[in-house]
Amino acid sequence: SPLTQQTRYVNNMSSTISDFYAGKNVLITGATGFVGAMLLERLLSTCPEVGTIYVLIRAKKAVEPEERVKAIFATPLFGPLKEVRGEDWLAGRLVPICGDLLQAELGISNGDKQLIQQQVNVIIHSAASVKFNEPMKPAIQLNLRA
Repeated sequence: SPLTQQTRYVNNMSSTISDFYAGKNVLITGATGFVGAMLLERLLSTCPEVGTIYVLIRAKKAVEPEERVKAIFATPLFGPLKEVRGEDWLAGRLVPICGDLLQAELGISNGDKQLIQQQVNVIIHSAASVKFNEPMKPAIQLNLRA
């Protein structure tokens, strides 16, 4: 039946994606936003063998990147994943990288740049400004050039 064929296709596709990310280290921008958090949750849920996930996060009003990562995991989105895998598993998968997409060289320290160059296999840029009244120059920098 068409439904059975579609189910088989989706299962094969999920397996292929999971196989691709197995053992790969990933850098994600925008993980604190809606799309980035959804992406992070799906990646962790469907690709349990993914390597380390580095998340580029800027410090915000005296809140360090590590605290912002904890805040992401505190949302209901990650509730089912925490129940299945445990908080330690989640915490062990993520490494925050302090940076700012609007700064020169993404505001990343030399040590973190070297870490990214040596360790990261896949980069997913999901950061974006959703302000519709954002001045053009920073919007282009964040949404296109970062």
